[in-house]
Amino acid sequence: WSVSNPNGKYAIGWSVPQINPTPYYSRTFVRLQDIALSYQLPKSVLEKISSQRAKIFVSGKNLFTLTKWDGWDPETGQGVHSDAYPVLKSVSAGVEFSF
Repeated sequence: WSVSNPNGKYAIGWSVPQINPTPYYSRTFVRLQDIALSYQLPKSVLEKISSQRAKIFVSGKNLFTLTKWDGWDPETGQGVHSDAYPVLKSVSAGVEFSF
């Protein structure tokens, strides 16, 4: 917000009035934070590969967040202009064999 742009959403550091009520912004969100899936191969497949046990797995962290929040993270309230980073997303996959 500034005098020349009264419809702006965010204040610019040098044009912020000294007395200004803090606006309320909703930080509601839904996040798929942790998920892990695994599948143990059946005995018929294990016999073909000469293995006692085999498991395939995949896991993910912070895969998506549904929100109307403009900043990086609605959970912490960090905005785009703060010294913060977006929430790290990660996916891992693998296969485990026992012979």
